[in-house]
Amino acid sequence: MTKSLAALLAVLSLSACAESADSGEASAPAPAAEVPATKADARTTAAKADGPPAVDACAHQGWYGDGECDTFCSRPDPDCAPAVGGACDAGPPAQNGRFVHGLKSPGITALGDPAHSLSDAVAPLGESARMTARFRYGRLGFDLEDEGVGLWVRTGAGACGDWAELGRGRTDDEGRVQFDVPGDLFAEPGRYTVAAVVDGDGTRAEGAVYVVAPGQPAVVFDIDGTLTTSDSELFQELFTGSTSDMWPGASDVANLYADAGYLPVFLTGRPESWAGVSRAWLAEMGFPEGVVRTTDDKAQVLPTRGGVGAFKRAVLEDLQSRAGLRIVAAYGNAPTDICAYAEAGLPPEHTFIVGPHAGEACDDAAPTQPITDYRDHAETLRDLPPAE
Repeated sequence: MTKSLAALLAVLSLSACAESADSGEASAPAPAAEVPATKADARTTAAKADGPPAVDACAHQGWYGDGECDTFCSRPDPDCAPAVGGACDAGPPAQNGRFVHGLKSPGITALGDPAHSLSDAVAPLGESARMTARFRYGRLGFDLEDEGVGLWVRTGAGACGDWAELGRGRTDDEGRVQFDVPGDLFAEPGRYTVAAVVDGDGTRAEGAVYVVAPGQPAVVFDIDGTLTTSDSELFQELFTGSTSDMWPGASDVANLYADAGYLPVFLTGRPESWAGVSRAWLAEMGFPEGVVRTTDDKAQVLPTRGGVGAFKRAVLEDLQSRAGLRIVAAYGNAPTDICAYAEAGLPPEHTFIVGPHAGEACDDAAPTQPITDYRDHAETLRDLPPAE
């Protein structure tokens, strides 16, 4: 999808320069090859080259073995090596280092840092999971259209395990790739890392498939205003670099559930491009690993009952009916949370609300349970029975 006139002009400018260079017109002798100053420059140079780059930028700049898989290097980058003997590695094996659109796509990647996303999925043991990755660049989210993507999954539960190739995909006009993760890859319940890797520059979106046994107990948390102290702090974090404040004791509550075997589900109205930011904040604040689900389109972000409320209700219904989760408690802060939980069949006596709407009800349902301090609430969970 075309994002803006500015993006189009940037791409056309790159195309015009390249076409002029290839037109056969007389030009000044080519200068000696220069070493690209940044990785973005090196990717663009490699994408335009007909053969190996004239200069090994990775050797000159020290990019071999720097912890990031660089597919544009003249020689194989050790960071792109697959796992050996089950050891953890930096990522899936390297892609081919070539864009389908050698002029337009490097122009898109030059518009900013990757803002790729891949929402987590939940699947019953033995059943497949449908996942969608989206590839965008820059703060304004410029889509990477019609480009090849490699799809990978770690076959061992947890952070380590060999990478298995799921297949290949190609982004649509919104930068999306949808694919299925076969259920027969997993021998037991657990968290399995999934990665979708751009062929042209090696950047990737990561998420996870949570494979669960029937009736797996789970607990749902909204994020903004529920775990953070206000709904506006994320915007401050994105644009000023500050870290969103957490309600004291919120991470303790989530960890008490996780330690007892309940699966945390972080269900947020944030847009999909903020999935990585959300995971990073949760980890920094000490929350346990859990399913992270963001919205899929702009309409679902709207803070209304028919917008984010309908999105959350649909996700909760799917997690219960298809994935078989048994949701034992839900935490939120807004009227949209209260009604989404109630309409998805979650009992108000196990729906906990923080902030000015604490204790309110949805329509004719019973009142929710107010939380005035997570630290006090955590004390009531010290004797939480193990998940069964």
